[in-house]
Amino acid sequence: MSSQSKRLVPISENVVKELMEFSSRIGIPFRELVEKILISFAEVSRTNPHLINIIYNFDLLEDLRKIGGIILPQNFINKLIEKMSDEDLEELREELKRSSSWLGLLVKVKRGGSLENMIDILKIWLSNMKIDVIPLQNEKDLYKIVISSPEQDERTGLLIEAIIEGVSKAFDATIISRDIEKGIVVTVIRYGQS
Repeated sequence: MSSQSKRLVPISENVVKELMEFSSRIGIPFRELVEKILISFAEVSRTNPHLINIIYNFDLLEDLRKIGGIILPQNFINKLIEKMSDEDLEELREELKRSSSWLGLLVKVKRGGSLENMIDILKIWLSNMKIDVIPLQNEKDLYKIVISSPEQDERTGLLIEAIIEGVSKAFDATIISRDIEKGIVVTVIRYGQS
């Protein structure tokens, strides 16, 4: 691939074995595959130094896709939610709790049970909304999660609340309080050892 000088780099045997299996599956010689991966990584990291986060978020999006998560235009979703009966809305809330709890457990097993991993799920799932996490200064292990969007009405807030509830359950976080208003959902959770 490249005629430049080469350098030996120690890589764990498990990684080499996995990459060799992958290279034989896709029909690219091992050395060429590794070089392409490193070149791509170097190119992308020039413009985005947070490449590891991008890879992690891609993995998270793939997991979300596996549970049937799809992306639809926000205006269309808002119209659907507005026209839903209360019973259908409650059914959707229960499904969101189950799905977000499952995704939370999966992420917890794959990446660990940190607060950051929990919040990453919310940021991917609710990617069109602003999400802030504020540690409460005088209270150990209490965090205020503020999710806001000008497009969000109170019914959408109920769905967001269901997602927070499911993810919190998976990460063993306790919901202390919640407040839903047009455009904003504020949830206080206890996360960590009390």
